[in-house]
Amino acid sequence: MKYSKIIALTVIAISIMSCKSEKPEATCDLSVIEDKLITPDIAKEWAEIYTRTRYDSLTRALGFEDNRTTWYSIEELENYILYAKQEAKKKGITINGFRLHLAVNPDNFYQERGPLTTIYIAPTKPYRQEGAFFTFQPGGGGEDTDIHALEHGSNGNPPNTP
Repeated sequence: MKYSKIIALTVIAISIMSCKSEKPEATCDLSVIEDKLITPDIAKEWAEIYTRTRYDSLTRALGFEDNRTTWYSIEELENYILYAKQEAKKKGITINGFRLHLAVNPDNFYQERGPLTTIYIAPTKPYRQEGAFFTFQPGGGGEDTDIHALEHGSNGNPPNTP
């Protein structure tokens, strides 16, 4: 009797320890994004076109080098998406995506030279045309919501830590 209890407890302990408490890794549905992916070479080419056609002109006009990228960690983006979904549910709205806004923060907002260009992220909801029988959605995106936007990314340089 005593040994059967010890064996049963041992089996239970081994079973518990062998169970992984980690979440299974999510998989990507590539069909959702595959026609929107560009190669790293194309991305670099487009960045060079921006520099050649806009950045140098802006630098001369502003009298200083403006910011041209914003960086967010994976953790920040994943949590922001969850936050936006939670807030949308509280407000009784459906969000259909996120718009990245090119903006300029106020003078010395970050105690840097400024005002600097920034990018903030805001959730969108589907366009609705009042009184219309069908939903009207001109182009991509949607209407902005009353949900807080995500800003305060770094100036585009990821940290040296994983």
